[in-house]
Amino acid sequence: MVGYPVDNEEYKKRAQEILDVLPSSPLNFICKSKEAELIKYASNCFLFLKVIYANIFYDLARKEGSDWQKIKTGLSADPRIGTSHLNPVHASGTDISTGRGAGGNCFIKDFAALRLYAEELGIDTLSLDFLKIAESKNIDLLKNSDKDLDLIQKIYGDI
Repeated sequence: MVGYPVDNEEYKKRAQEILDVLPSSPLNFICKSKEAELIKYASNCFLFLKVIYANIFYDLARKEGSDWQKIKTGLSADPRIGTSHLNPVHASGTDISTGRGAGGNCFIKDFAALRLYAEELGIDTLSLDFLKIAESKNIDLLKNSDKDLDLIQKIYGDI
């Protein structure tokens, strides 16, 4: 995917020239730069939310004495859900310790950026509240498991 900053034929032509020299990928197309940016944020933030979702169901399973591995196996058998991002306790790749929540540089940073962008655009209150609650839940998971505390500090400061 290659984004162009101005919607005119010259930029589209240049974007196509760049795309033509890149290796083939599952997604080969050109679009506006803002569309490419939203696609990137949507992809990362979808997976961020999937991690939060898995953590909530992990807690539900533990509360009622269910085996999370069996629930995870059942979920991942659904091709619409798949196997990725269903481990509530994992290392995010930024350090050797494991913990809960959507960690790592991209997830934390991109979700914070999405929330700020939504605020700037004046998205409806319920949608903004949803983003804020998901962000707060993730921070809580990360902090309570001592995961990526340095990244939380860099992005949010003292919280």
